[in-house]
Amino acid sequence: MKTILPRDVYHLYVKGDKFTDNQLKEGIPFWRDLADRLHKAGPIFKLCANEADRVYRGLSEFANARGLDLDQSTSMFEITWKNTLCWENLSSNIKYPTIDTFCEIAKELGYPHFAWSGRIYITKTGAFTGVFSDEI
Repeated sequence: MKTILPRDVYHLYVKGDKFTDNQLKEGIPFWRDLADRLHKAGPIFKLCANEADRVYRGLSEFANARGLDLDQSTSMFEITWKNTLCWENLSSNIKYPTIDTFCEIAKELGYPHFAWSGRIYITKTGAFTGVFSDEI
């Protein structure tokens, strides 16, 4: 069985595509854990943590609608599709939340540039917004 990368699950989620049961089973614990880690990392990661929470809740809602037996640890909220952020998996191995760390993770994921939805590009010497994009 092919493992589905969390960033692939995120792309499907943003596009509103259908998920397989395995994608939901793999995606829900990943996004829940990522949200927890980002919340603990501090206020600089608030946007990312909130988006990870939103993805986790959305995937959980899809799973609940299908009646899948998955572990749920938070209450569900309505999904807001407006102004969706386009950031990617920030890795579960973040120990030091610095610009360099995020630049390295972005490169590993195939996203060499940081970007805000307003196309303001962030570099290692700039302010961090918490959004990855491959649109240059």
